[in-house]
Amino acid sequence: MMAASNSPASATPLVRSLVIREGDFSTWLDHARPGDRIAYHQGHLGADRDGGSALTDALRRELARVADRAMEYSLQGRLHLVQERCSKDVIAYLAVMGSAR
Repeated sequence: MMAASNSPASATPLVRSLVIREGDFSTWLDHARPGDRIAYHQGHLGADRDGGSALTDALRRELARVADRAMEYSLQGRLHLVQERCSKDVIAYLAVMGSAR
């Protein structure tokens, strides 16, 4: 039986802080112009919102509020949500301001 690999390429990232705080994301939403973009999370959003995340409960709840707000704006046609792979297990979650405000 082979031992588990601890190589950085196969390790799950330990996200311990938020890329952007909720207040800063709200401010960006209020002032962003069409085409402006911002990263609102880096890691694996589904896993980092879950109880198994390295984030504290308070940070997970804040991440969930940021992600929910991004989705709300996206469903209204105000934001485009984009994912950009940074490495094997790390994805950057980006919000791009649309033209409808």
